[in-house]
Amino acid sequence: MSVVSESLTGKSLLDVAEARFQETGRGETVTRVVLSAGFGEGSNAEKVSALTQDAKAEAEKVDAANRSNITGGLVVISNSSIAAVLEGPPKKIYSVLNAFAASPLLSKVRVLANVEDAPTRSFEHFGCYTANPPSEGDVDVSAEGPVSVANDILAKFQSNSFPEAGSSMVALSKQGFSVPSASRISACSECTGFPTLSEYLELFASPVSVEVESETVWP
Repeated sequence: MSVVSESLTGKSLLDVAEARFQETGRGETVTRVVLSAGFGEGSNAEKVSALTQDAKAEAEKVDAANRSNITGGLVVISNSSIAAVLEGPPKKIYSVLNAFAASPLLSKVRVLANVEDAPTRSFEHFGCYTANPPSEGDVDVSAEGPVSVANDILAKFQSNSFPEAGSSMVALSKQGFSVPSASRISACSECTGFPTLSEYLELFASPVSVEVESETVWP
C-alpha cells in the first residue's frame, strides 16, 4: 500500500483537516456551516427548536472539559422554511449535523456554505428564532448564482445583533433585524447547486478509502 493510502484510508477529510490544524498549534478551530431546510412531515417550529436544542446539548458533551469551545450560531424559522448557521469546533458541529440528517422533522436540508477554519466567530451565542420577513416572490437561485446567494444570506445574519435566546425560541420583531425571506430559503432547499446534507457528510465526515491504480491493475 502506498504512503498516500496508508495516511488517508480509514480517516475522514475532517480527521485529516483537524490533525493539520492541531499541528499548527493555533488553538481553537472554528468550523462554520450554513444550512437551509424545510419542515418534515408533522413538523413545526416548536419541534424544530426542540430538535436543535437537544442536538446542541448532545454536541456539547464532545470535549466537554473544554468549555470555551462551545457551539454558537442560530436557527431562524420563517413559515415552513429554516435557515441555520452553526459555528464551533468541528466535532461538535458535525455532531449537530448528524442529528439533523437523522431527523424526520427536517426535509430537503442543503449545505449552502462551509468554512473549515473560520478566522473569527460571528456568533458567540446560540439561539432559535422565528421571523416573518417581507415576501420577495419567486427566487431563481441558479440565475443569481448559488455562491452569491449563500454569501448574501450569511452576510444578512452577520449584520444583526441577535438577542440571547437561551433554551427558548424568540420571536424577532420586524424592525431591526434583516433576515432572508422564506421564499429565498425555500428556493435554496430546492436548488441542486447546493449539496444535500447527506452528500456533504458523506464527503467530509465519512472514512476515506483510497485505491491506488497500481494496486488494482495487473502489469
